[in-house]
Amino acid sequence: MTTDSVLVSTRVDAWRPPTIVALTVGAIAVLTYTLIDLLLPLSQGGPFQSAADAWYTGAGSAIGLSGFVVAIGIHRLQHGADGRLGGIGAWVSGICCLALAVQTGASVAVGAELQWGPIYPIATLGSVGGLVLLVVGSWRSRILPRWMLAVWPPIWLVGSFFALGPIALLLAALFVAMAIALLRRRR
Repeated sequence: MTTDSVLVSTRVDAWRPPTIVALTVGAIAVLTYTLIDLLLPLSQGGPFQSAADAWYTGAGSAIGLSGFVVAIGIHRLQHGADGRLGGIGAWVSGICCLALAVQTGASVAVGAELQWGPIYPIATLGSVGGLVLLVVGSWRSRILPRWMLAVWPPIWLVGSFFALGPIALLLAALFVAMAIALLRRRR
């Protein structure tokens, strides 16, 4: 192994700790989101009526930021084995997750649910579509077990954007399983 390849390998593997942290933060945010949804009354749009509204929306922002770091991190950890498809998918999903995080973060900042036209549904679909491309590109690399790759896009969709009651806990469980898989992974 040449010095250049060791430097590249070390630099790319530097994405493992932030990806594991993002998965952990995402799991905690999903758990927070679910508990607030199940236990506290939330307003239905407009100005926030209670702290629960701000915490609920803020958890959505943390989930979006986690989605960004996880998509880019998984792509970078593959050292290019996911090909062009994986790279495109990671960036599409990541940018869409970042757009969602910005929108929900702005809502928390102003204390009201902001409606930015079609950005939310477009970014939601874009994050799932990009994630599908990332998963297809990642299938060969085996950075994550194939069963995780197979369930990641549908659980991302139903566990974050269409979460009803405790179904979001599937996403938290997947994030924990992914973090454990990355912790066990050897360089």
